Amino acid sequence: MNPCEEGTHDCYSRNFASCVFAGDGQFRCGDCQTNYKINAEASTCTEILPCEEDPNICTDKNFIDCVHDGPGDYHCENCADGFSEEKGLCVGKSLTVFMMAQETITVKTVLMGSVKRKGCV
Repeated sequence: MNPCEEGTHDCYSRNFASCVFAGDGQFRCGDCQTNYKINAEASTCTEILPCEEDPNICTDKNFIDCVHDGPGDYHCENCADGFSEEKGLCVGKSLTVFMMAQETITVKTVLMGSVKRKGCV
């Protein structure tokens, strides 16, 4: 009798990824499913909650809110004061100005360089 093959085990309902036959009708559960962690006290796997486990996971990126999207998944919303969202990032307003200035300088440098090359020929 093999509970893993017969489906009479409870590993999957406790969020384990596998059942391992231990002989003589016995089994043990393997590792936790992806984005779950072992809870030894309850002999089960519980979902990973990044927003709760690391309260600074979004504030470190200048966002205000951390939103739970499912086991192990989250996204950040709402930029902190003084920041605006650009391409999924919260960017400081002074940094945005610097980046724009840098792009302008880069474009001017490229244009000036091509003019010089044409003038040298």
